[in-house]
Amino acid sequence: MNRRFGLCLLALTGSVQAVPVSRLPSGQIVNWPTPQAGELNLGSGTLRLPVPITPDGRFTLNQLSPEQVLENLHPILSFFKVPTLAPNCTGKGAAVPTNARYALLTLNTPDGREIRFQTPDGQSRALLLFLTRPTTLRGTLTCPDAVYVVSGTYHAGLVLVPMTRKEQDGKTAWHWADMLNLKNFQWRLTTP
Repeated sequence: MNRRFGLCLLALTGSVQAVPVSRLPSGQIVNWPTPQAGELNLGSGTLRLPVPITPDGRFTLNQLSPEQVLENLHPILSFFKVPTLAPNCTGKGAAVPTNARYALLTLNTPDGREIRFQTPDGQSRALLLFLTRPTTLRGTLTCPDAVYVVSGTYHAGLVLVPMTRKEQDGKTAWHWADMLNLKNFQWRLTTP
């Protein structure tokens, strides 16, 4: 059975529900080295899906299906058990439903520089998460340099998951559930 997966942007409130939007995310990378056209890569691990980019840094992400990301899908029960975000991370938490699968994706230039959706000061940014089913995640991932506090319900398909940086017990903590909207976010090319 074919299912259409829509892209969801998160407008986070107290209940932290992802809100579907009518079109796929498109944007302009504010610090793109114009004029330079070509392709970006959307993916993780060995997955590389081409995303055309115009000379002035404009792009649109295409719809994704589970088949396109199949090799990079992980059982949702492993989200808090494996080093999801970085090596040497540990986690504790729960995911419902337990039969969902996920992939964390990045948008990169061919030379490996990451494109981030973030606020100008970098204190808030969004992850690209692909889910095979609507999923609720609650828990904590602890990494050597940061803590990720995860709490939200996300729609199936490609989702932008905003997170805000805070200090917690002398460590950087990224909270997935305390933002109201994405209006101040912009696409930025990370510096080498």
